[in-house]
Amino acid sequence: MKYFKTDGIRMNGNEFIFSLIPLKLGRVLGNVSKKVCIGYDTRISSNEIYDLLVTGLITRGCDVISIGICPTSVVGSITKQENCDYGIMITASHNPYFDNGIKVFSSTGEKITKLEEKEIEELLDKEMVFSFSSNLGKVDTSNRYLIDYVSYLKSNLLDSNEKILID
Repeated sequence: MKYFKTDGIRMNGNEFIFSLIPLKLGRVLGNVSKKVCIGYDTRISSNEIYDLLVTGLITRGCDVISIGICPTSVVGSITKQENCDYGIMITASHNPYFDNGIKVFSSTGEKITKLEEKEIEELLDKEMVFSFSSNLGKVDTSNRYLIDYVSYLKSNLLDSNEKILID
């Protein structure tokens, strides 16, 4: 595949930004979604990639739950819990700091299938047509989602005397 690799779309952070792939991906997913959850890591390029994704989504009328900086598992969990159509995590995991990536999750909080990746890639290669829309989506930056996630983790501990560290 051209964009999707073993674990999402990966490339150098600057290439990501100037390729406009995040903007295109936001528009592609925004065309078929009412609500998407997004989180990101602390890489230098994450904020710019986030901005492009959100712009693509909201200009298609899609609402965004913005988690902010978080571990990947939070996005999968909140995507499912909040009945989002997709979840997106901006991270390159263990890759060098100058790289970055976009992982896309289905409404179940699991990675999308290879077939879905192929369908998205075909749409990413099409020319972007910009049109004015007065139906913009909203961005929800409430920290309640992270608070709910921590509560969920705590409620699943077997022994209440255990101590946990949450990243």
